[in-house]
Amino acid sequence: MSGTSADAKYNMLNRLQAASHLLIRASLALFTGIVLLLIQSAFWTTRVSVWMQAIILVTAVLSYFRPQAGLLALAALAPLARVGSLALDSQMRGAEALVLAFLAGALVRGWTLGELRSFPSNRLEIAGAVFGFVVAASCAEQIWFMQLQRDFAWPFALEIFDYVGRSYFTAFRGFGTIFNAMLLLEGVALLLLAARYTREKAEFGERLISAIVVGAAGTAVLTVWTVAAELVATGQARARLVEFLMVQRWTVHVSDVNAAGSFFAMGTFMALGMALRGNRHYAAWILATFVLAGATWMTHSRTALVAAMLMLACVAAAITVGRVIGVTRSIAITAATSVLLAVVLWNSLGPEYFGPQAAAAVRIRWLFLGTTSRMLMSEPLFGVGIGQYFLWSREFGVPELFTYYQRENAHNNFAQIAGELGVIGFICFVALLAAALWRRSSEPKAWSVLTPALLGAIAFIMTWLGGHPLLVPEVAFPFWLTLGVATALVSAETRWRQPTAVVGLGIVLLLVSIPIRVSVKSAQLDLSRVTYGVSARHLVTSRARFFVENGRGGIALPLRARNASDEDPVEIDILVDGAASETIRLSDRNWRKTRIDLPHGSGHRFRRIDLRIRPSALDAVDPARSSVEVGTWEIISKPNG
Repeated sequence: MSGTSADAKYNMLNRLQAASHLLIRASLALFTGIVLLLIQSAFWTTRVSVWMQAIILVTAVLSYFRPQAGLLALAALAPLARVGSLALDSQMRGAEALVLAFLAGALVRGWTLGELRSFPSNRLEIAGAVFGFVVAASCAEQIWFMQLQRDFAWPFALEIFDYVGRSYFTAFRGFGTIFNAMLLLEGVALLLLAARYTREKAEFGERLISAIVVGAAGTAVLTVWTVAAELVATGQARARLVEFLMVQRWTVHVSDVNAAGSFFAMGTFMALGMALRGNRHYAAWILATFVLAGATWMTHSRTALVAAMLMLACVAAAITVGRVIGVTRSIAITAATSVLLAVVLWNSLGPEYFGPQAAAAVRIRWLFLGTTSRMLMSEPLFGVGIGQYFLWSREFGVPELFTYYQRENAHNNFAQIAGELGVIGFICFVALLAAALWRRSSEPKAWSVLTPALLGAIAFIMTWLGGHPLLVPEVAFPFWLTLGVATALVSAETRWRQPTAVVGLGIVLLLVSIPIRVSVKSAQLDLSRVTYGVSARHLVTSRARFFVENGRGGIALPLRARNASDEDPVEIDILVDGAASETIRLSDRNWRKTRIDLPHGSGHRFRRIDLRIRPSALDAVDPARSSVEVGTWEIISKPNG
C-alpha cells in the first residue's frame, strides 16, 4: 500500500515538473515572439534610416548563423549605438535595437536547432527565469492598470500593438513601462547567453571581454576628442583647460553623466585586469586603462570615482598583502578600513572639503532612500511597478527633495529595483546576482579572464549605491555581458537539483497575483475622472463610458447630435452598471439634457454609465453622421433629497 502511495506521489511530481517545464518553455516562446515583434518595428518608420535598418538586419542574420560573432559585434558597438544611429540619421534607441536584433537571431536559432530544449537547466538560468517572470508580471500589471484609466480593453490593446509593432524604438507614447521591463529582460537574456557561450568555449570569454573593452575605449576616445575639439573651438584653450577638466562634467555617448562614469569605471578595471595578465598586448591594455580612467574623471561622477578608489585599494591589497594573508581576507580588511576611513574624514573635515556639491549629493541620495522606504511601506510585496519610480517619486518624496528634483529615479539601482518590484522583486534580483557571482569552481584556467570580468562587474555594481546605470541601455548591456563571462568562470554548470515544480508553482502564483494586484490598485482610483471612448473634442462615435460616485441619486447629461434630424434621428442606449436604463432619441442639432437615475443597491464605489449609439444604414455613407457630443454631467439629486 505504501509503495503504491509513493509511486503515485512520484508520478504526480513528474507531472508537475513536466507542466512547469512546459510553462517556462511557453513563456520563452512568448518572449521570442515579443522580440521578433519589437525588432520588426524598426522597418516601419521613417525615423530609422535605410543604413540603420541594414545594420539591424545584418546583426540578426549574423546572430542566427554565428551567434558568438553577433555577440562580439554587439559588445563592441552597443556603447556607441546612440552616437552611431544619430550619425546615420536615425532618431532611435540604437543600442536596444542591436540587442533585440541579436536576440532575434540567437533565439530563432535556438528554437530551430533545439538548443533551448534544456532551458532552464542550472541555478543561474532558474534565477534568471524567476526574476524575468517577476518583471514581466509587473509590466502586465501596469499595462492592465493603465487600460483601466485610459480606454476600453480592445482599443487599448490595438494601441499597444500599434506602438510595439511600428514605433517602439523611436518613441515611448506613454508606454515607458514596456521599455523598462524589456531593458531588464534583455539584460538577463544577454547574461544567460554570454554565460552559455563562454562555458561552451572558454576562449570566447576572453574575446568577449576584449570586445567590451574595445567598445568602452572607443567611447572614451570619442569623449576626449569631443572635449578637445570644444576646448580648441573656444579660442582660449590654455585659459579654459582647467575649467574643462576640473569643473565641467562631460559625456558624449549617453545623456546621464553618472551612468557614463559607472561605465568608464567598469571599463577601466576590465582593461587593468587584462593588463595584469602580462600578455603581449600589455601596452595596449595599459593605454586603454589610462584613457578610460581619464574619461571617468571627466564625468566627475563622485560615485564612480569613489568606487574606483576603493577598487584600486582592494586590488593593490590583493596583489601585495593577499599573498601573505589570502586574497579574500585582504580585500575584506581593505574594504572595511577604507569605508571607516571615509566616514572619519567626512565627519572630521566636513563635506565642503570634498567639493561644493558633495553634501547635497549625499543628502539627495539619502532622501531617495526615504522615498523608496515609503514606496515599500505602501506596496511591500510587488512595489509601485516596473518603470514607475520616476512617476511616483513625486507622491512618496518629502518637500525637501522637491528643492532638487520634482520627479527623478532613485540614484541607487538597488533602491530602484526594490521600489519598483517590491521585496519579492528585490530578493529575486539579489538572488540572480548571487547565482552569477558565487564562486563554486576552482579551475585555474578561469583566472586569466576572470580577473578583468570580475573587476569590471564589481566596480560597476559598487556604483549602484549612488546611481542607476542599469536604466541606460548603452551602459547596462555591456555590464550584463561582463557579468555573463564572470558567471561562466566562477561557477561550475551545476544542474538544478530541486524539483522544477517549485519554480512552476512560484510562476503560477505570480500570474494569479496580477488580477489581485490590479484590483487592489484600481480600488484606489478616482474613476469619476476617467472616461472611455470620448475624444479630446468630447465626441462619441460608437460607445462611451464614464463613472459616477455611488450614492448620487441621478445626473443630468448634456448630449447633442450635430447631424441628427427628424428624418435621420440618432438613438442612444444608456446602461447603468451594464443594465439597460433607457433609450433617448436625438432628432435635431440642439443640446438636450438627459436625466439618468442611479438606483440604490450597488456595493461598488462608482457606478458605470455606458452610452451606445445605435448603428444606422446611413452610417456607411457618412461615418461622422452618428457623432454625438457629450457635455459635462451634473448631479441633479442626492439620496433622500
